[in-house]
Amino acid sequence: MYPGDYRDVNGCRIVMSELHVLYLEKYSGSDEVLEIPEGVRVICESAFEGAESLRKVVLPPGLSQIQDKAFMGCPNLAGINLPDEITYIGTDAFAGCTSLESVTLPRRITEVNYRLFDGCVRLKDVRIPDGAEKISPWAFRGCAELEAVSIPDSVIEIGQEAFENCTRLAKVRLPRCLLKTGTGIFKGCPELDGLIDLDPVPRRVIPDGVTSLKSNFYTYDELLTEITIPGSVERIGEGCFRLCTNLEKVVIQPGVKYIDANAFDCCQKLKSITLPDSLRKIKTRAFLCCTALEEIRLPASAETDAYAFSGCTGLKEVTIAGRKVEQAFDNCGNIETVRILEGIREIGPGTFRGLTKIREIRLPESLEKIGRETFRDCTGLETICLPEGLTEIGYSAFEGCTNLKSVTVPKSLESIGDGAFPANRELVLYGKNRAAKKYARKNKIRMMKKG
Repeated sequence: MYPGDYRDVNGCRIVMSELHVLYLEKYSGSDEVLEIPEGVRVICESAFEGAESLRKVVLPPGLSQIQDKAFMGCPNLAGINLPDEITYIGTDAFAGCTSLESVTLPRRITEVNYRLFDGCVRLKDVRIPDGAEKISPWAFRGCAELEAVSIPDSVIEIGQEAFENCTRLAKVRLPRCLLKTGTGIFKGCPELDGLIDLDPVPRRVIPDGVTSLKSNFYTYDELLTEITIPGSVERIGEGCFRLCTNLEKVVIQPGVKYIDANAFDCCQKLKSITLPDSLRKIKTRAFLCCTALEEIRLPASAETDAYAFSGCTGLKEVTIAGRKVEQAFDNCGNIETVRILEGIREIGPGTFRGLTKIREIRLPESLEKIGRETFRDCTGLETICLPEGLTEIGYSAFEGCTNLKSVTVPKSLESIGDGAFPANRELVLYGKNRAAKKYARKNKIRMMKKG
């Protein structure tokens, strides 16, 4: 066969893709027992949907995918083997197979998909492989004959109403490290009433030993109000807590190293977060629009990307001990107090731009460079004393600071960028420095020696 060619084998329409992969596209036969030809790698969406004659299907070795609704509504299908090479089984793949009694899921499957066995009323035995991580919503809904299920320790998430109306389910072995649960997991399971309560809780402590929190793992969890993340977690994934709109308190214990982009995006009630000294990187928009956050301390070990706290309009106090901070507080116009601790060598471009309520800031003796536009449009600033050891001020660093009247410059200063200081008639540069003297003469700014 060549790409685009097809053939019919026992009622199975088999097509070869451009990548020379054989797809079973559609079944139109009337067999009770069907052996699918070797070489088929993918069973397409709805390929066997509604095939009433099928009682047994033998799948070939090497099969890698069973797509959505592939065997949905096959009412007489009682037996099917699932080769271990299968890595994906789609949503509703066996939903409504009312004669199916026993299933062993392939060992490479990581997710028991949405409604996978929904309405399989005779399913008595299901084996979930060690390595599976998620049981999706309604995966086993209505499996009325299911009496026992063992969920391996690898599973960290069970979705909404996953075992709803499994009316004979009386024995469940739960994983040791379940991180996320939907509502009503065992709803309508009378044999389990009062024995298992897995409904989501507003306060959650992630068990020690968990090494990472995946991207978007808790996204849209509206019930979560507090969370404690242990030091065994190295990385908080991108968007992990995005739009957890009732999350108020986060404790991140020592050991956590990375907070990825948008990790806490739009957690609008977040008031308190503890950042450990182990932290190495806070990525862009990690705390975007956390409007209730009032105070933050950036640890000495951490680099903070641009826009990490953008739109945190409730922020009033910031303490910076981190190695690098660059434009992290964009659109945080209510910050009043900034503390920059010793050890900081550089303040990156635009870090405090537009923070109009800052009136005074103390810079550490360790500071060597102020980046471009760092304090631009900080109209509340009136005086600033630049520390001895500072060698470079970037262009427009204090441009637009219209109320700035006094700047003390150190002897160490070597370079001042264009437009670094505002064209303010009342501004006076104090000190004895060649670069400052040259800048003052060029820009018609008064300069005086220290009194």
